[in-house]
Amino acid sequence: MASNSITTAILGQLVAWGDDTAHQVQAAPKAAQFMKVAPGGSKQGLALHSNGRLHLWGGFNLGTPTMPIVPDLALDPGEKYIDLAIGVSFAAAIRGSDRSIQTWGGFAVPVNGSRDSTPPSDAEGRRFSAVTVGGGHGVAIEEGGGLYQWGAGKGTEPRPGGYKFLEVRSRSSYNLALDEYGDIYGWGSGLFAPPAPPIPPGSIPATLPAAHPLTGTDWTYMPAGYYLHKGPFKAIAAGGPQKTLVPEIGHVLALRPNGTVAGWGANTFGETLAPEGVTFVAIAAGIGFSLGLDDQGMLHHWGNPGATAANGKGVLQNVPTGPFVSVGAAGSHGAAVRPYSAHRSGGDR
Repeated sequence: MASNSITTAILGQLVAWGDDTAHQVQAAPKAAQFMKVAPGGSKQGLALHSNGRLHLWGGFNLGTPTMPIVPDLALDPGEKYIDLAIGVSFAAAIRGSDRSIQTWGGFAVPVNGSRDSTPPSDAEGRRFSAVTVGGGHGVAIEEGGGLYQWGAGKGTEPRPGGYKFLEVRSRSSYNLALDEYGDIYGWGSGLFAPPAPPIPPGSIPATLPAAHPLTGTDWTYMPAGYYLHKGPFKAIAAGGPQKTLVPEIGHVLALRPNGTVAGWGANTFGETLAPEGVTFVAIAAGIGFSLGLDDQGMLHHWGNPGATAANGKGVLQNVPTGPFVSVGAAGSHGAAVRPYSAHRSGGDR
């Protein structure tokens, strides 16, 4: 379902819609001149203002000692941030001053007995250009194009040599990365769990067993421990796993250069099947639903409609009228940013 008309709106306005049980819609910032929204999250949202500052909202009446939410952000005075990501219980951003990673909150599940989400000491002195977070880990792209992972699964990120990564997305305990040639890499658990039995080191790429959710697709399991899908693609999105599925898997999307969208994984609500006849420029994936921006800046929704709203449509189907330049999907709500004069078009980030 698409937004179908253009309205005059505040430049850089942030708009949220969908589930509002934790005030993740009504508490969205009212200020103007936002640049982009963070991908991911559960019942909170995170956005980057044009002044380089971060704004967190939502999570009302949530959070327990066993499953905390992202706390109020303690921002470094005078710091400007250049990229951002949010998970269930912690958020991360890249400082503009030294390109290091700063985090707020803790891992959803302890890693080696600790919930501390701070990157370890081997991240010191590295300079990063992009960041994403899952439940108990984070992945970042170094300025040279290599991948860096911390928390759960540290050291398992793909390390193919000779080219660079451009985009990363994480959800729960799995990851996606897009390289400069448009190929996609997937690793972690759920949809990208290694096939059983384990592939012997040095063996040829694996033929997936019949029961594997990626069987019959162009994904190939590589001996180094990751899945590879040859491109070309120009953007990726990672959806949250559905608790009703065994094993719990989410869905992933990829945007082709011609503006069409490919999808894999869970498809309970049709979340991998993007509308046909639309030229998309940006994509986002939540839990059981997907969002896209077309080449006119209009929003499209497909997949889980969400709870029924007063107008008879699902709350997730009630996408606001564009144009927009940035879109993100959390667990059960979406957010988008309208264009402003200094902003260039962006994707799910």
